[in-house]
Amino acid sequence: MESEQKCGCLPDLSGVTHWGNIGLSGYFLVVGIISLVNIFTGVFGSVIASPLGFIMFLYIILFGGIFLFFGEMDWPESFVRLFLFLRGSFLRALFILFVASLALTIGFTGKSSSWNNILLIIGGIVAVILGLFTFLWGRDYAKESEMSAEGTGASSSGGLFGGKKSSGQ
Repeated sequence: MESEQKCGCLPDLSGVTHWGNIGLSGYFLVVGIISLVNIFTGVFGSVIASPLGFIMFLYIILFGGIFLFFGEMDWPESFVRLFLFLRGSFLRALFILFVASLALTIGFTGKSSSWNNILLIIGGIVAVILGLFTFLWGRDYAKESEMSAEGTGASSSGGLFGGKKSSGQ
């Protein structure tokens, strides 16, 4: 019982978007940790010399790594219940674009070593692309949970052009 029309003009990239977002969260987690280690051990970098860089790297780890992973996996339930915006594809896409802006800001302002800046710029560009993909093909867990609660047996979800189709089991 689908009430929304799906455009068949574009291929379904929901799987690519889903796994891309999971990979991006791992990428930001690793780059954020490396950047924090660099702040503490670098010759020119220290938390005292760059408190804003330290806080922004914590944001990259927390938002880009942990929140994005939990939001894309729709797990654990207690975490996702606290941050309901991660359940819907549109708000999660805006969140990914927010993380991309953090990464690009840090990368272009040079709050870390040149290698970390390059890694953050690459991650930021990929996050912009995946954020746009999430708008179009992202998985919408809010619709899935509503449909399974109603007992309809099937749900269609995600972005403007469809997304993951699951059967209730």
